[in-house]
Order: sequence, then structure tokens, then C-alpha cells
Amino acid sequence: MKFQIYSLVFVGIALTACNGGNSESTEPAVVLTEQSIDSIPRAGNRERPLPPTPYSEVMKTKPFTGKVASTEDVQKNGAIFSFSPPKGNVQAALPLRMPLMVFWDRHPNQDTILFAVQCERLGVDTMVGWVNAWGKSGMSPLRELIHAQEQRRIDERDFIK
Repeated sequence: MKFQIYSLVFVGIALTACNGGNSESTEPAVVLTEQSIDSIPRAGNRERPLPPTPYSEVMKTKPFTGKVASTEDVQKNGAIFSFSPPKGNVQAALPLRMPLMVFWDRHPNQDTILFAVQCERLGVDTMVGWVNAWGKSGMSPLRELIHAQEQRRIDERDFIK
């Protein structure tokens, strides 16, 4: 840190000396102070407002389990999503232990806690319906979520046997 300060002071003196000895110049000389160097804010956690709903309350969200969700279930706010697959596609409700606290993996809002409340498979894709403490809901592929408490991928340990 001292080396950087000395380097900046030396550059400032050199620039002043290169002014050509013209004492009539109205431009102020470069003056470095400790204040200008320390004015760069230190890295830290970004300030976030508290979510409107406590996580303990969101954990009480009733999961949608036992059957594949229909559009009527979504309209009644019982399910987050409903696939409308063409005939012949294999669709199943999966017995994930819910509500399960999860994070997105490799997502800008990874620190946003989500609660998985629906889990269904369509073909080879497994989708999870989630809610958060901000009153938002959505769906994500299971492969994009990680177990929040254990910081690992969701696997067979998280499903009811």
C-alpha cells in the first residue's frame, strides 16, 4: 500500500516538473491526499431489505403432492404449474419431501431462499414449483436447484421412499 502511495506521489511530482517551468500556469498542481486514496469503499455484503414474510411462515406453505397438477389446480392456487402434455407423454408427480428449502445453482440471486412445494416429471425433465418470502412463485428444473441446508444437489435422499 505504501509503495502505491509513493508511486502516485512520484508521478504527481514528475507531472508538475514536466510543466515546463511555466510559473504562469493557472492549472492547480496534482495533490494526492490520504483521503482520496481511502475514499474507495470497501467490499462488503450488499444491503437487502428483509422479506415481507418470515421464512418460518413460508415453510408452512402446503405442498401440492399426490397427483399431477391440472389447470384447475393452478387456477385454485393449489399448484404452481401444470403441464398440458400431448397424449402419450409420461407425466408423474414425484414424492419430494416438501416444502424443501432450496437455492438456485449458478444464478445471480443464489442467496434468495426458495421453498419447493411441487415436483413433477414430464418425460425426462423434472420441474419444481417454488415460492419465496417475497410472495413470488415459479418453476425451475430440478437440476438447477441445490439443497439449501446441506449445500448439495437434490438427490434420492430427498425423496420419500
